[in-house]
Amino acid sequence: LLHRGAPVNHRNSAGESALHAASRHGNLYAVGILLLSGAAIDATTTHNWTPLHLACRYGHTDIAEHLIYRGATVNNPGFHGWTALHYAIRGGHTDCVRLLRAAGA
Repeated sequence: LLHRGAPVNHRNSAGESALHAASRHGNLYAVGILLLSGAAIDATTTHNWTPLHLACRYGHTDIAEHLIYRGATVNNPGFHGWTALHYAIRGGHTDCVRLLRAAGA
């Protein structure tokens, strides 16, 4: 779709872009392609979730690492002021917690 001109930052009614969906579902390949195509790395949904929030909420450390490497803001407050670190801790995703702490969370 991107090759045919689909807007990389198009959002659904919840404010989610394709990058949010790829991050939530753990699709590293899609995350890489979307970022190379200009996807907004810190875009927020209607709940103020960024792709990094979603990657950490669902324990996708590889996605979180890639997003951080590409410049994602680590301490963005999301829904109820929670950061990606809060979601990683709540989900018991210790690898994400370590990654986020090393990145300054």
